Amino acid sequence: MQQSLMLRVVISFLGVAFILMGGLQVTLGIVGENTTATITTIRRDSGERSIGTSGRFTYTITYSFSLPNGETVDGFTKKIGTPDSFETAEISTIPVRYLPGFPYLNFPDDETGIKIEQVILILAGGFIFFIVNRKLTDEYGG
Repeated sequence: MQQSLMLRVVISFLGVAFILMGGLQVTLGIVGENTTATITTIRRDSGERSIGTSGRFTYTITYSFSLPNGETVDGFTKKIGTPDSFETAEISTIPVRYLPGFPYLNFPDDETGIKIEQVILILAGGFIFFIVNRKLTDEYGG
């Protein structure tokens, strides 16, 4: 019983994390401040992706931007593409949105706003949280 309860708590936290991630990206698209970040590194992670089209890899792109007060904030994102997708000479900057009160919460502009990916994250998180806690209530008499 204790392990089952602990597993449900962990899965509930996962659902809440999905909801928060999707909600934060939507919120940044609406109230986030725009700025331009400088790409600092582009690193290819692991080997070739085994799904879909061959020749595609996962890349980690790190960037930094300056706030109006002069403070520098770093961030990163992951993208999927071919080896020639990320020519640093062509894309040395990236538009970023950040939360004015806490700029460490930032995403590239193309990952913010109301998009299908964020809606799916929010709905999946809500579904996970509801299913786990509905069973919890039924099983433990709540």
